[in-house]
Amino acid sequence: MLYTGDEMGYMQKWDVSRLLEKLKLKKEEKELEIAQRSNVNLAAKSNSTFMTGVQGEKREEITFDAEDVTLEKAWQAHRDSINCVSWVEDLRMIASCSFDCNVYVWNSDGLKTGSLVLGNRAPPIKKEGKEEKEAPEQRRYKNKWNITIDKKTRYYKELEDARSLIAEVDQLDYKEMKAKGALKKGNQG
Repeated sequence: MLYTGDEMGYMQKWDVSRLLEKLKLKKEEKELEIAQRSNVNLAAKSNSTFMTGVQGEKREEITFDAEDVTLEKAWQAHRDSINCVSWVEDLRMIASCSFDCNVYVWNSDGLKTGSLVLGNRAPPIKKEGKEEKEAPEQRRYKNKWNITIDKKTRYYKELEDARSLIAEVDQLDYKEMKAKGALKKGNQG
């Protein structure tokens, strides 16, 4: 999927899978042609880079049809021009920013899950005696986010990474490192 924004404040969700498949096939054809010319085993080149279609001075034409890119959904996302659309991998969501001074977060189906109003912030909580009271203006900014973050999975991943680092550190030979450090200091001094 490809998400875009336009100068009228609309977001679009495009299915580009056919286009990508066509580019992949073109890449595989090119790799096969190169491999056949140089008698190289294709299996060894499975992680090769994308072919641009330019080889020396010769340019190749890749033909695309209107059906290769289809519009799945379009929606009014902002009241002014959208100047940035970004995929947020950790949340698997899309963030959009506009000249209307808003940042919105969308799920992959185009449903708004959160918003920020740029240049504004919630007023501080009013204190009356010992009790803290929410100002009426604060309600506008409260509960604007509907994003579930899987903290448990992230925590266990970080824990596993920490264990891995500890195991790596346990394998270090500190006596050898200390000897190398002393040797290096001796050569410099």
